[in-house]
Amino acid sequence: MNTLRTRVGVCSADRKLYVIGGYNGTERLRTVEVYDPSQNSWDKTNDLLQKRSAMCVAAIPGHIYVCGGYDGVTALATVESLSLETEVWSIRPPMLSNRCAAAAVVLDGAIFVMGGHNGVSSMEVQVGSKQ
Repeated sequence: MNTLRTRVGVCSADRKLYVIGGYNGTERLRTVEVYDPSQNSWDKTNDLLQKRSAMCVAAIPGHIYVCGGYDGVTALATVESLSLETEVWSIRPPMLSNRCAAAAVVLDGAIFVMGGHNGVSSMEVQVGSKQ
């Protein structure tokens, strides 16, 4: 990676590793870097729309979803997705609860987001397989 940071979101998609957002010790970041093991190289792609750290990330075919996180002031309910075809970020419908440091898992084409630092113990389905 070219940008030193912690509290990043990480996922694999299209045989590449995506490292998203994070915290550099001073501020939350929008930076997105991609590792291509076939080239053994790191590249940048388009930045997130919103600075965030401690978010959860999941990939479904053709897209990477970034859910919640922390912007330096509050836990977030916002969701954005990266089209792997166009490398363009889009705003998606928000989660029902603000969450940072939550977990996400893909099951049958849906993203389930669980837990986090919003003070609730809950789970929600964020993305259906048709989106």
